Amino acid sequence: MPTPAAPARFEDGVRPGRRVPRPSRIRDRSVPPAGRAPRRRSNSRLFHREGVARRLLRRPLRMFHMATRPDSLRARVLVADDQPDVLEALRWLLTGEGYEPEFVSSTDGVLDKLRRAPFDLLLMDLNYTRDTTSGREGLELIPQVRAHDPSLPIVVMTGWGSIDTAVEAMRRGAKSFVQKPWEDVALLEILQREIEDSQATKRRDAKQQRELDEARLIQRGLLPTAMPLMTGLQIASSWQPANGVGGDCFDALTFGPGRLGLSIADVAGKGVPAALLMSNLQAAVRAFAQENAGPAAICASVNRLLCRNMAAGRFVTFCYARIDVEAGR
Repeated sequence: MPTPAAPARFEDGVRPGRRVPRPSRIRDRSVPPAGRAPRRRSNSRLFHREGVARRLLRRPLRMFHMATRPDSLRARVLVADDQPDVLEALRWLLTGEGYEPEFVSSTDGVLDKLRRAPFDLLLMDLNYTRDTTSGREGLELIPQVRAHDPSLPIVVMTGWGSIDTAVEAMRRGAKSFVQKPWEDVALLEILQREIEDSQATKRRDAKQQRELDEARLIQRGLLPTAMPLMTGLQIASSWQPANGVGGDCFDALTFGPGRLGLSIADVAGKGVPAALLMSNLQAAVRAFAQENAGPAAICASVNRLLCRNMAAGRFVTFCYARIDVEAGR
């Protein structure tokens, strides 16, 4: 019968079932092998590893914002701050989120950049001088930026912010306020919101301008393109609305040889409401004039129509006259 193997020997304090490794297999990694110089980790390698770690930590945040942000949004952001570490941190953050940032470190640099190229947003510090915490430099810059580009959204940031400073910045034209140190998610949400709101406003304004241009062409088509030619009578006309469309109108109607009806009207107010009222007035004058009524009867009919259909507080100056060239009156 074979002899059983001797049980394994364990050191004191070592749980059963785990063998103690032989000394020949243990190596002190703090001591380099013989003949080899100690390894030194250079700063460049440490910086590289730190950058990799930062990118890995930001990957979920970047994927979240890329999923919620339109693919067409390649916004150009101008960043103004006098601290290089702040600019570098924002460079990592904004570039990783797909923005196209540019950086300046002074108030003069902000104005110079804005004169050279358009931007979708300005992210600016309020203090640019060492040991200054009042925010005066940034507060004075906001109206200058507003004068250059009224539609540019401004987000201000400062490490010494207060409610009073935030209120004053918003009063001067800033859209939002961020306090240092910022939270990346909160800052990105503010930037995305302000840029999207600004772009939506620009699209709405462009659409309204196209509609106004079209309305102006329609209104211009309702007016006479040329005055009637009559022997012994010379008439000239000009129409230049102040806001694309307006409430001023004139018309010329012929009633046989040598007979002409002229109407001139001015609706109180400007813009689309006045233009709509002008169109109704012009249609009414043409309808009443075809009844071969006299000027007094036409004015009375127009007045009754306006009083019945026009809102209170609206007024129209209206004049209608008939010219008989052959009769000389």
